[in-house]
Amino acid sequence: GLTLRPGGEALRAALVEAMVAELGAERLPDELNGYKKMLRLEGMALDATVIEDGPYVSISTYHGDPAAMARIADRLDALLATGRFDSLFGP
Repeated sequence: GLTLRPGGEALRAALVEAMVAELGAERLPDELNGYKKMLRLEGMALDATVIEDGPYVSISTYHGDPAAMARIADRLDALLATGRFDSLFGP
């Protein structure tokens, strides 16, 4: 999985939106009353979770292909490198 810290709900919401709009992810129904925002990308189910005691945003998969997760991480790194999410990092 990927860990983005420090970050909270605003960062998660922006990343989920960008993954759908720019990376072609499909939104799936939330799990655990919205605690996990679920997506499918490269055939893998991913969850985007805010871990409050960090705080940080975790993007992970449980049954994924490590090579696909590495590609997703590279694509997220490219999104983050634009700088447009910088203001969303923080407690």
